[in-house]
Amino acid sequence: MSYSVDFRQKVLSIREKEGLSIRATAKRFHVGTDTLRRWLKRIEPKPSGPRRGKMDKEAFIKDVAEYPDSYQRERAARFGVCPKAIWQALKRWGLTYKKNSASSQGKRRGTTGVPGKNRGVSKAGQIAGLSR
Repeated sequence: MSYSVDFRQKVLSIREKEGLSIRATAKRFHVGTDTLRRWLKRIEPKPSGPRRGKMDKEAFIKDVAEYPDSYQRERAARFGVCPKAIWQALKRWGLTYKKNSASSQGKRRGTTGVPGKNRGVSKAGQIAGLSR
């Protein structure tokens, strides 16, 4: 939560007028002492912007199409990120992997797909609807 600049100015002006300590001011306005120290150094809040991801979406989708049976740790090694970043990207971009119920054979069968594009990648690596 970020306090408004008006509130910050009000708190600091009252502190100065009444000669309060940082601890007394923090207690009076229910803010932290470190918060007041930061406001004394810089009253404006730090600008923040959208975070930039490390992975290119198109390259990631292409990797999923080319290597549908790769483990997340293998994808992570190819993209230079941790496996959790791969899991988050799969979730964020809606990529799924459907396993066959015949998992007792020890082989994964299924399709990897990009939702909304109506294309799946079979285990053989052929994109549905497109020929190589």
